[in-house]
Amino acid sequence: MTLTPEDLLSELTAVETRIAEARGEMQEGHMPDLRGLDVRVGVIYKALMGVASAGRASFVPRLQSVIETLNACEAEMQALHAQKTKAAR
Repeated sequence: MTLTPEDLLSELTAVETRIAEARGEMQEGHMPDLRGLDVRVGVIYKALMGVASAGRASFVPRLQSVIETLNACEAEMQALHAQKTKAAR
C-alpha cells in the first residue's frame, strides 16, 4: 500500500486517537476493542519503508511512541481483564 506523507500522518493520528479513546474506556471499567490496530500499525510501518530516508526520519519517533503506547495499552487491558475475572469469582 502506498501512502503519502499526509496519509501517514493521518493514519498515525487516527491510531493515536483510538488508543487514547481505549484508555478512557478502560478508566471507565470497559474493555475496548482494539482489533485491527496492530494491522494498521503494520501498514504504516510498511508504508514508511517506501518513504525516502530523510522524510522517514520525522515519522520514526512518532511510530515508536505509538507502538510503545499500544504495548502499554495491551498490558493495561490484561490487568483490567484479570481484575474483572477476579471480581467475578
